[in-house]
This record gives sequence, C-alpha cells and structure tokens, in this order.
Amino acid sequence: MDEFERFVHDPTVLAIATLIGASGVIWVAVASPARKLWPAFKNLLGLGHKKILPPGSSEHDIDSPVLAARDVSAMDEISNLSGQTIVIQPGGIANFAFYVDGLPKAAGAVYEHFVQGQRLQKAERHNEAIEAFQTAFADAGTLEERGALHLLIGISQAAVGRLPVAEGEFREALRHFEKTQDRMGTIAALRNLGLIYADYGDLQAGQEHIQRALVMAQEIGLSADLAGILNNLGTVEYRRGETEKAEGRYQTALRMHEETHDFVGQAGDLCNLGLLYRRRGQLEDAEKCLSQALELATDVGDRHYQAVALADLGIVRFDLGDQDGAAGYIERALSISRETGDRLGEAEGLANLAAIYVERSELDEALRYLEMSADILHEARNRPYEAIAHLNISKVQLRMDGMDKAEEHCRMSLAINRQIGSRIGEAEGLVQLGTIDLR
Repeated sequence: MDEFERFVHDPTVLAIATLIGASGVIWVAVASPARKLWPAFKNLLGLGHKKILPPGSSEHDIDSPVLAARDVSAMDEISNLSGQTIVIQPGGIANFAFYVDGLPKAAGAVYEHFVQGQRLQKAERHNEAIEAFQTAFADAGTLEERGALHLLIGISQAAVGRLPVAEGEFREALRHFEKTQDRMGTIAALRNLGLIYADYGDLQAGQEHIQRALVMAQEIGLSADLAGILNNLGTVEYRRGETEKAEGRYQTALRMHEETHDFVGQAGDLCNLGLLYRRRGQLEDAEKCLSQALELATDVGDRHYQAVALADLGIVRFDLGDQDGAAGYIERALSISRETGDRLGEAEGLANLAAIYVERSELDEALRYLEMSADILHEARNRPYEAIAHLNISKVQLRMDGMDKAEEHCRMSLAINRQIGSRIGEAEGLVQLGTIDLR
C-alpha cells in the first residue's frame, strides 16, 4: 500500500482516486471520440459525398501542372473516389477528411495505380490499396507524387491498425511536402500525425501538430477546412478532459458541415457530441445525437461511421441498463469492423462485449474477449487503450480470485500510463493495486 498512499497524497490526484475508490467501479469503458484521417492535398471538401472545389480554387485548378489528374475526363471518377472518407478507429475520435483530386499530368503508370488504390480504399480493402500505392512508387518520379503516395499508404495502414507504420508514412509525406513547399499537403500530414500522437497518448504532441495545421490553414485561407481542424482540436481536448472546449469545437464544426451539406462530416460531429454528452451523463442527448449520426451514415453508405455510431449507441444503452440492446448494437458494429478490416474498431467491440459479459457474471467469456482486444491494441501500439485493456483484465481476474494475474495486468497498465504521462490512468491503476492488496 505504500506506493498507493504516497500517490494519493498528491492533491491533484486525491479527488480522482477517492472518486474511483468510492464508486466501486469494476469497469473502465472503452469509448472515445471518432477520428478520421486526411488523404492528401488539393481536396474535394467535405468528408465526402458532395463535390466541392478546394477552398479558394476554381475550375481552372483542375489543370494545375502540380495537382491535376493526367486525364481530365477521369476527374468525375477521381472526385467520387476521393469522396469516400478513410478512417482509423481505435475506439474513436471523429474528425475530418482531406482528399487527393489528382496527380501530375505526367504521372503515367503512377496515375493508373493511384486510381486503383483509390477504388480499393473506397471499398475499404486497405491491404490491397497499400499494394497498389506501393506499386505506383516504381514510376513515381517527383516529390509531389511520392508525398501523395506516402500519405495515402499511411491512411490505409492506420485504417487497419498499424499505427507505427502509418506514422512513418506520414513523416515521409511531411518531409516531401515541406521540401516542395506544398502547404496543403503539409496540413494533411500534420493533422494525421497529430492524431497518431494522440492515439499514442502524447496529447501535447498531438495538439501541437494540429495547431500548426490550423495556423497554416488560416494563413492560406483554407476556411472551408477549418471544420475538420476544429474537430481535431476538439478530439484532443476531449481526451484531456476539457469537455466544454471540445463541445464548442464540435458544435462549430457541425454548423460548418451543415452549411456545406457534408453529411459524413455531420455524422462524425454528432458521434463526437454523443460521446461527450455520454461522458457528462446526459444519456438522452447522447442517444439522440448518435441515432442521428447512424441515420446519416447509413443514408450515405459510410461504413465507418455506421460502426462508430452503433458501437457508441451500444455503450449508451449499456449505461441505461439495457444489456440486450447494448449487445445488439455492439455486435453489429463489431461485424462491420471485421468486414472492413478495422482492427482497432474490432478491439473496441471486443472490449465492450466483454463489459456486457462482466455485467452478466460470465467472467471466463469476458476475459477471453478482453485478452483478444489487448493483443490487437498492443500490435497497433495504441498505448492509452492498451493500458485500459490491461486494467480491465486485472479487474476481471480479481473477481475470479486470480490474484497474481490481477496484479500482473494492473502493473502492466500502470507502466504504460506512467510512460505516456497519464495521471488519471495512473490513479486508476493505483486504486486497483490498492484494492488487490486489501484482498
């Protein structure tokens, strides 16, 4: 108990630790806002089902020697393909999308593989999309081409949960875009990196990268892109517990997406607001937002936000005591995640199903789902959620009288939270460690 007692004498932690200890909480739910990655530079704005020209642009921009498609007659297909939002969902943070509308006219074979990769991304066949984009590298002769391909590969790598690989691709994209002074590409890379760092638990680095993107967007007049960037900042603020700031960002983004008839963007904003209201205990408001998000995502065929909204509705129904309703929503979300290869969404679904089994006292089944979830999160290097998974395993093991395993997983959770600097996570772990000692 000495370690725990030293920790809770810290006045900034005492209230948190007391609250957790007094509540008798068995479960640390896996739920966070939903997050989308930006595919590359010039964009058909809106998270995607409306063809809108890039901010400050005109029809003549299609013929730009840097960003135009090789075959202008194919722009309609490129526009439609680019209108599909590509997503990563580690338990979610909804944000934005930014789309490539073409590669240089001299792209040749690069262009063909680019279009094929876009088709595969739209179908959420991300591993095949990665192969198509990697094949294009053989013919990519310019930094612009290579930067775009790195960014697109990063998006698909992140979509299937390989966050460290995605980080490397985004870093390469950023290096190429900065060399060519492509500010729109730089904005996209910065935002994606910001989200990756937030998923690692480094919220400061995440916020710094997104702030840089915001400043750059303001400097070049990308007013139409601000909804996405505001959503990004709201995501980081949500995870820092700054819910009033986050709500303001999400509400502003929602108004902007409504003005541009961006239905997928609206679905993302509503998912974020729904989770924020759930965090505050406003469950009716949360359910209303999430139901609207599900309807929008279903209408436009956005599989990602269908899964996000379903999963989050399951969590709200669980909070309302409706276990059967919760299981139905979560199983539907899990099915979509598996069909689309969204490993992080799968990890979230498994953890949330485990919560239902805990509530039903079916602890062996709960433990099985939690261990599967933890393995996926470890592979993806999603450190904050891996810490939650180990803490949940510890709680289940404690209820099963597996004292050694309970302590082992609790200490694993503590180590991760200390590494990423999560004081709240550390407090939760130390409360659990104290509970184990008392047994």
